Amino acid sequence: MSKRRHEEHEEHENHERWLVSYADMMTLLFALFVVLFAISSLNKSKIDAFASSMVKNKAIGQPMITTPNPIKDPIEPKPGQPVTRAQLEKLKEELEKALARAGVSKGAKIEIDAKGLEISLTDGVLYNSGEAILLPNGVKILDVVGPRMRTFDNPVTVEGHTDNAPISSDRYADNWELSSARANTVVRFFLGKYHLDPDRLTSSGFADTRPVVPNDSDEHRATNRRVVVTISAPAAAGAAADVAGTGGAGTKSGH
Repeated sequence: MSKRRHEEHEEHENHERWLVSYADMMTLLFALFVVLFAISSLNKSKIDAFASSMVKNKAIGQPMITTPNPIKDPIEPKPGQPVTRAQLEKLKEELEKALARAGVSKGAKIEIDAKGLEISLTDGVLYNSGEAILLPNGVKILDVVGPRMRTFDNPVTVEGHTDNAPISSDRYADNWELSSARANTVVRFFLGKYHLDPDRLTSSGFADTRPVVPNDSDEHRATNRRVVVTISAPAAAGAAADVAGTGGAGTKSGH
């Protein structure tokens, strides 16, 4: 009899130990949820305070702080933005390399001055003598220049120049008409193939009034026969629209 009572006592002690373990587990779970709730409440209060501060700053006109994009290229121009002087220097290098790859580097002379980046296209490459029809190598040069002019909004002027040898043909009455026709042909090429904004382009014909060298030899006269495409520098961009009216027979593109 005593032995049976002792066994029943041991079984009763086992039941009580199980209840204690269960109670401990419930206590730990409760503590965990309390901690999680406290953390979430703290974060929410911080977020609410930050949002309230941003709204207040905006209301009183204080600027919001932004982080610059570290991978943005400060030199690469974007559509709709004027190209800077530093970008003109980079553009000059790119054009020279691209013209060399196309095999027409001798047909264009590129310089940067106060007006901007000037691309001078020589006679015999862009047109035949007395004509304003683009030659194949001339098209190659313009195909190098055209796509790059779509990446910015600087004004572009196109000037036609001849030597002092008089011309009279069924198509062109004099060098004024020939120089204007040559400049207009380049403008129409850019408009038709690369869809540049017509308001950016100005064409002008100057005949033989602006020689770069004296017209005293065949070589010098060939140098003076040229078409010059100028991408205006920022400082000169505001005055680029008036180039056509400064001493030449100028016309606005599209007219």
